[in-house]
Amino acid sequence: MNARLVAGIALLITSVTLYIYLAFMFNPVQHNIPDDAVAWIASYAKASSSLEDYCGAFHGACTWVLKTVYYAVNPLSVQPSELALMGGVSFILSAFLLYFLIFKDALIAGFSTALLSSSPVFIYWFKPSNHGFSAWFFTGLLAIALTALYLSTRRKMILVAVSIAYGLALTLYPGAWVLSVVTGIAFLLALLYERPSPIHVYSLIAWLAAYVAPVFLLGTSYSTSICVLGIIWLATPAVLAGLLYRSPGKASVRFFTAFFLTVFSMLLSIYLLKTGLLTGYMEIFTRRFNPVIDYGILGIFSLMGLIVYSRGEILAGRGFDRTIFPAGFLLGLILPYVDPTSTLTSLVFLAPLVGITLVSVVASSLIVENFRRKILFATLSIIILTGGVGANVAYSVSIVAAKPSIYLADMDLYIGIGEKLLNESAWASALEALKADLSRSGGNALVVSYWDYSWWILGYLGGEGEVKVLSSPLSDVGYKRLASWVLLSDELTAVKILKNISETTGVSTVYLVVSTAFSLSLTGGKSNNAYLGAVVPGATTQYGMQLPYYAAAGDLYRLPLYSSLINKSYSEFINTGVGRIAYEVPLAWSTRGSETLLATVVVDGLSKSGFNVYNVLYSPSRLSSTLKYFELVNVSAKPVYSVAVSFYLYEVNYAVLIYRLNVNGVSEVV
Repeated sequence: MNARLVAGIALLITSVTLYIYLAFMFNPVQHNIPDDAVAWIASYAKASSSLEDYCGAFHGACTWVLKTVYYAVNPLSVQPSELALMGGVSFILSAFLLYFLIFKDALIAGFSTALLSSSPVFIYWFKPSNHGFSAWFFTGLLAIALTALYLSTRRKMILVAVSIAYGLALTLYPGAWVLSVVTGIAFLLALLYERPSPIHVYSLIAWLAAYVAPVFLLGTSYSTSICVLGIIWLATPAVLAGLLYRSPGKASVRFFTAFFLTVFSMLLSIYLLKTGLLTGYMEIFTRRFNPVIDYGILGIFSLMGLIVYSRGEILAGRGFDRTIFPAGFLLGLILPYVDPTSTLTSLVFLAPLVGITLVSVVASSLIVENFRRKILFATLSIIILTGGVGANVAYSVSIVAAKPSIYLADMDLYIGIGEKLLNESAWASALEALKADLSRSGGNALVVSYWDYSWWILGYLGGEGEVKVLSSPLSDVGYKRLASWVLLSDELTAVKILKNISETTGVSTVYLVVSTAFSLSLTGGKSNNAYLGAVVPGATTQYGMQLPYYAAAGDLYRLPLYSSLINKSYSEFINTGVGRIAYEVPLAWSTRGSETLLATVVVDGLSKSGFNVYNVLYSPSRLSSTLKYFELVNVSAKPVYSVAVSFYLYEVNYAVLIYRLNVNGVSEVV
C-alpha cells in the first residue's frame, strides 16, 4: 500500500469518526426532538401501522412526497437515530467511493470526504433529530459512481446496478431528481469533449429505466411531478448522443446541437416550474437555503476550487468524469433555492473541488530542497488542511447546538431583540398535554390549527388514538379555508361548522390549538398583567423616552391571512389605522375582531391561567371573555426573551392554548 492510499483510508476513518462525534456525541439532549418539518412527518410515519392509516390523517392529501417519507422510514426495523447513523455513514462511504473511482487518488478522495462530513448542511440533515429520507441519499451517489465505473469498464451488468440504485434513490429520497439533472447536463457537456458512442446512450437509458420503480410505488401522480424535470434532462443528452453517433460532424455542429437542446430543455423546465410542478414538495421542509451557513468553508473556497479544477490536468481529456463535478457545483448555486435538500447534492460535487485546491497548495509548498523550509512548509500545510476541516467543524457545532425548530415556533423574527430565555418549548409542553388528554378520552379526534402546526401535532402524537388534522400544508385550499372560518367566526358559528365537519369525518372530539405571544412587565417585580404581543423597542419621543411596540405573533399575527382565505377584507376585523408598525396591525382589533373565536380563546385561556389580559391596541381596559361550548385543556406559556425599553423591563412569552369540543355534547346546536 502506498502512502497516499494509507492517508486516504485514514482520512476516511477520520471523516466517519468526526461525523459520529458531531452528530451524536455533541449535545445529546436534543436528539429525540425532531427538528425539520420532514423529521416530524417521519416520526408520524414510523408510528403508523400501515400506509392507509398514515395517509388517513391527511384527508386525501397523501401526496407522493408523503408516501416517500413513509417508505423511507419503514423498510428497516431500526430506531430513528440508528437510521440517521446508517444514512450518514453510508453517505460518507459512497462519496469516498465516487471520488476514488473518478480521481484515482485516495488522498484527494479522503480529504474531500473529510471536508464533506464536517460541513454544516451534512451534519444538519444527518443528525439524529432529522432522521428520514435523507438516509437513502447514498443510493443516488452509488448510481453516479457505478456510471463512472461502467464508462471505464464497459461491463453492461453494471447498468443493472445503476438502475436499481437510482430507482431506490428516487423512491426513498424525493430530492434524488436533482441527480438526474446533474447527470444529464454532465453527459451533455461530455459529448462536446468526446465522440458520442453507444455507452453514452446505454448509461442514460439505465438512468431513465430507474423511474419505473417510483412511478409504480408512489402512484401515477409522481409522473406529473418533479420527476418530469429529471426525465427531460436525461432524455436530452440521450437524443443528442443518438443523433450524433452515426454522423458526429464537426465540433461546431455538436456544439450548436447541444446548445439548442439545452436551451429548449431549460425553457421547458422553467415553464413546468412556473406551472406548479413543485407544489406539495417545498411545504414539507422548515429549513431554507443559506449558502454561507450551509457550506461553511467549502463555500468560501468554492470559486477558487472551480478555477483550479478547470485549469488542472487531473482529468484532462475525460468526458463524463471531468464534467460531472462542475455541473453539480454550478447547479448547486441555483437548485437549493428550489429544493432545500439539494444542498446535499451540491455539497457532494463541491467538496472535491475545494479538496483538490487545498491538496494542490500543500503539494506545491513541499517541492523545496532546503530541509528547514520543507519543515516550515510541511507545518503550514498541516495548518491549511486541518484549518479547512476545523472551520467546517466550528460551523457544524453551531448547527448541532441550535434549538430545534419547535422551540422557535413563531418567534424566530424576534428572538434576537433581547436576552434569549429559550430554555423550554411551549409547543412540546402543550403537545404532551394534548397527548395525555387523548389517552384519557380515546376515540376519534380532529385537531383544528394553523396548517403548518400539523406536522408537529401528528409527529408528536405518533398515532395516539385515531387523530386527524383539519388542514396541513399539503391540503387543498378548501380545508385551509375551513380552518380559517372556524378561527374567525364567533363561538356558536364555529361550533356549527365543526359539528358538520365531525359528521363528515366521523370524529367525536374536536381540539382547537392556537398560539400567541404576550409580554409581562418585570419592573418592580414580575406582574400578572399580560399584554398581547411581543414587546419590541419602538420610536423615541421628543423627551427621550423609547416606546414599547407590541408585535403580533402566532395565530393573532395570521389574522389577515385567515381573512383573505375566507374572502373577507381584514379591515372587517382590524382597525388598520391604529397600528404604529406593520407587526402591530393584527392586534388592532375591531369589535368584530374581538368577537372571533381566535381572540376569545386567547383572552379566555390566559385569563384562566391567572393573567390580567390587555390589548393596548384595542382597548386600555382589561379584557375578559367566556366560552360556552369549548373547554380549556391546557395553556402552555414559556419565556422567549427579555427586553429593556427605556426604564422598563419586559419578559416576552409564547403560549400555546388547547381547547376541547365534545361534539356529542352540543346536540342542541343546529
